[in-house]
Amino acid sequence: MKFFFIRFAVPATLLFFLGSCSVQDHLIPVTSCHIIEEVYQNASILGGPPKSPTETLDIDGIKVPIGITDHRQYEYDNQGRVSRVVFVPVPEALVKGRTDTFEYATNQVIQTITLPDGTKEKSTFKLNEFGSWDLSANTYDADGFVIRTKVAYSTGKEWFEDGVDEYTIEGGNIIKSISTRPQNGFTFTTLYEYDLSKPNVPVIYSFYARTSKNLPTKIISYQGPIGASYRSEQEYRYVFDQNGQVKRRIEISNSYTTDGTKYLPTRYVVTDYTITCQ
Repeated sequence: MKFFFIRFAVPATLLFFLGSCSVQDHLIPVTSCHIIEEVYQNASILGGPPKSPTETLDIDGIKVPIGITDHRQYEYDNQGRVSRVVFVPVPEALVKGRTDTFEYATNQVIQTITLPDGTKEKSTFKLNEFGSWDLSANTYDADGFVIRTKVAYSTGKEWFEDGVDEYTIEGGNIIKSISTRPQNGFTFTTLYEYDLSKPNVPVIYSFYARTSKNLPTKIISYQGPIGASYRSEQEYRYVFDQNGQVKRRIEISNSYTTDGTKYLPTRYVVTDYTITCQ
């Protein structure tokens, strides 16, 4: 079974350099700060509470036990590009013991996955002029942001390829997205809010499409017309280290019916970061 990257709801910024002929140059991050470790913790694992909670949080007066579901360590080359990712084995992780390595050549990234049994799987990804994966489904603006994506989807009986995601960019941040699935009759509108005084966490995978430059504080998604449809909300709270870098992110998610009634239990996800700067 081949594993690929898991896209982060809210990924770190892909930095884009102008005035260079080589995609290789686009991959060099400006920042000297890097995430060297991430630990993901959840209050609900496979539908139940964590079997081995690592700590109990107090969130708005509610005691929330959390347990580790994923633990990753990162290494970078001398140009600041991720070169090695270790998925540290933890009891309740979906990926146990995998190691990914990355090599960079002209206009491409070579990923090698090493599984716990020693099996290796290699994939090569072509890069476009913005230094991100060259995906024909994407349309980019002049700064390298994806502004439109074609999406394949299923109705449950057959697949269609007329789905579209469209993004609105303002001030270096994605502020709105609209997803349409015509054969399902669905339209999803998502609005994004940011702390404009804080930069986003450092980029890990520089070949992802460019994302927002500031820290997200809230994401609200509507299934149908805004104000007259089901909605989900993700609130983000942060703890910072003594150097002002994000040390912990707490995501609090709720879902509501059209009349504002909460219809699913609150979901809590904690991400701990170790960030170093040179």
